Amino acid sequence: MYVPPRAQFTAAAPAALQPRPMRPRPGTAPPRDQAEVLTFLTAPATVSARVGTTPHTYRAPVGVHARTLPLGPGLTEAVVSRAGRTVAAVTTRYPVRRTVAVQDLQYYGVSSRR
Repeated sequence: MYVPPRAQFTAAAPAALQPRPMRPRPGTAPPRDQAEVLTFLTAPATVSARVGTTPHTYRAPVGVHARTLPLGPGLTEAVVSRAGRTVAAVTTRYPVRRTVAVQDLQYYGVSSRR
């Protein structure tokens, strides 16, 4: 499982000390305030995710499946379970922040396997 959210909201204004904020390159997708949960499953499973303080639960099918969830302040965590047993779990390293000192539109992905 992979969870690659960003560490701040797209509208988070950088401090006045940052004269040139980041902008997407021409032809790329615009930044979005969503967390994505990517699962690679050998059997269907239940995914329980918490984005900030908001919980989400859904059934993920066999194979590759992507689910986007609204971004919220705080950490993002996800757990894949079958029959009440945890199969994979992951928690992001950096909390999402509304107020920032420096703009950073990068994604910081984490994996349940690394």
